[in-house]
Amino acid sequence: MGYAENNGAFTQKDGFQIKHDLKEPLLVNWPNPDVIRMGDQYHSFADPSGYPTREGASGWMSRQLREAVSHDGLSWAKLDYITPDDDADACHVPHAFTTEIDGKKWLYLFCATQIGYSRNDGQYHYEYDRIRAMRREVN
Repeated sequence: MGYAENNGAFTQKDGFQIKHDLKEPLLVNWPNPDVIRMGDQYHSFADPSGYPTREGASGWMSRQLREAVSHDGLSWAKLDYITPDDDADACHVPHAFTTEIDGKKWLYLFCATQIGYSRNDGQYHYEYDRIRAMRREVN
């Protein structure tokens, strides 16, 4: 993952200034990242490989959601994988946002889940078939 900032309009030509490019990534093995700022920290969610799977499982199953945090957007600490639901072979393409409901601040995280192994044909289907949502209170 690289890093760029935009202090103007997003539609402005050459509006983004690259602060760190992908020649030396800030986060290695961090596909489909989404980054939000909560308070004084950045939170990034991605779907990297490396989640422990059972013997003989599809490689797609090792791709699960993971979070990383940073105070400056340049130095990141990876947190543990988010344990997937039992019926989801792989969780990908995270999208996060924060909102306030009844005076409480919440972080919502959405992701897509893959169809996985089909009982009908015995094949692994990597297509997405559901969207999941989870939330946690932000202190």
